[in-house]
Amino acid sequence: LSTDRDRADDLMKAGRPAEAIPLYRKSVEAEPDEDSHHLALAWALYDSGNADEAAVCFERLFQKELKRRLFTGFAYDELVRIYRENNNREALVSVCERAAEAQPGDMGLLRTLGEAYLAAGNAAGAAGVFERLCEADPEAPEHWCSLGEARLATGNLDQAEIAYDRAARIDPSAGADFFSRLALGLDRT
Repeated sequence: LSTDRDRADDLMKAGRPAEAIPLYRKSVEAEPDEDSHHLALAWALYDSGNADEAAVCFERLFQKELKRRLFTGFAYDELVRIYRENNNREALVSVCERAAEAQPGDMGLLRTLGEAYLAAGNAAGAAGVFERLCEADPEAPEHWCSLGEARLATGNLDQAEIAYDRAARIDPSAGADFFSRLALGLDRT
């Protein structure tokens, strides 16, 4: 006899997430500390078009991730994707800030935080994050380009040009692209 979880997994494989949801809910109720049940429920909710409720499930898992020494970032990645897709900038910034605070040395988390700040219109916050990234890895042209973009958004055009110039000096083969991004940014201001 198969369990509710097995039946739910089979329904998901068959592309019927809405039918799997009640079975995953039973599994969650029966074993509330089993993360895999919450994860499966979150995906079923998301796949059935209920991104908001899926985000609630992923948020529960994310809270657990933040407390662990080894940050897997699985729920974090899903929340970032959902909040980007739904243009929920406030929630995106919140998730990114909490992850970056929990893992301050993780450059990828910092980069995503900077991007989230830019998307939310917090150019000064983004510039601060990208300055940290440039200090940590001064030979990464993508950090300098992002810093240039953030400085453009703050209206600091001279400093933006300096950042893009630095990126071009690091990677001369991509210099035309970097200066094109600067020109587009200047055109928007």
